[in-house]
Amino acid sequence: MKFKNIFFRLLIISILFISFEQANASSEVLVNVRVLKIFPVNIPKNINAFGSLFAKEKVDISPQISGQIKKVMFQYGETVQEGQPLYQLDDALYQAQLQEVKSDLAFNKMTYQRFLKLAKTGAISKQDLDKVKLDYQDAQSKFNVLSVELAKTEIKAPFSGVIGASQVDVGQYVNVGASLVSLVDKTNLIARFSVSEDDLSQISQNQIVTIQTESAPNRSFQGQVNYVSPSIDPNTRTVMVWANVPNPTNQLAPGLFVHVKLTIGDEKNALLIPQEALIPTVEGNNIFVIENGKAYQKPVMIGQRVGGDVVIQKELKSGDEVVIAGQEKLANGRSVRVVPQ
Repeated sequence: MKFKNIFFRLLIISILFISFEQANASSEVLVNVRVLKIFPVNIPKNINAFGSLFAKEKVDISPQISGQIKKVMFQYGETVQEGQPLYQLDDALYQAQLQEVKSDLAFNKMTYQRFLKLAKTGAISKQDLDKVKLDYQDAQSKFNVLSVELAKTEIKAPFSGVIGASQVDVGQYVNVGASLVSLVDKTNLIARFSVSEDDLSQISQNQIVTIQTESAPNRSFQGQVNYVSPSIDPNTRTVMVWANVPNPTNQLAPGLFVHVKLTIGDEKNALLIPQEALIPTVEGNNIFVIENGKAYQKPVMIGQRVGGDVVIQKELKSGDEVVIAGQEKLANGRSVRVVPQ
């Protein structure tokens, strides 16, 4: 009888315990979450890199002859046109020499023409005609040389661009090759950046690049690949790439650090999720997926970023429901209530 009483007591305790557990289960608080059902889409396939901008045309202007600076004919920082005079060297000596040679040239030309007429009548020998012809040609040559030297006293812009600050002043004597001022064409820039050797086979001429920089955070600039290095850097295992970047409004400048996005094709059937769905961990990134009303945590491998989304390369499939808000309150296996977005 004593044993039977103990048995009945244990049975009652078990029934009460099971009822308590069922009550707790039925009273579990559901976590409100927002989810996104994902489906495959086609997106542009990009390579992301960092680089710098360089001027396509930049030169330090130098004189081709020595002389004294007579005039500086520009304002620092202004835009000058191709062929515009920038400096005038003292040309007085060249002008005087040219006038002297010009007179000699006129005299020798007149003598040669007179001798030509005389030669037709046989009044002079061929030897005399050849001599005055050589004198005329020599005077013409001296005139041409001095004309070229005189032209060099006017230093002109070799192309259109923005002129820098003059490094010389009026009255200063300059030698051949001395740096006078820098000229930069900012309307056409080159973005130089490196990509991994693994991507070399996917890069070709005329591919589109998108340039972004912190100096113009709300704008993007387009360019085209115009050079791919034929060799790989043995130290970094990367390949140098150049892209032409038009800059007609001068919002960019040489030397800027830029982010480059190089479009190399399309990625088919990509699975995209918002970046806010990711849960960063020491080992990588996790997400929560809803299955039968419960949330389950999964590790994922991410690929390229597309705006505010990321491509998931592993562990997801079409039709999965990914938690995009409320995951901070979740634990693995927790029941959820899906609320509309």
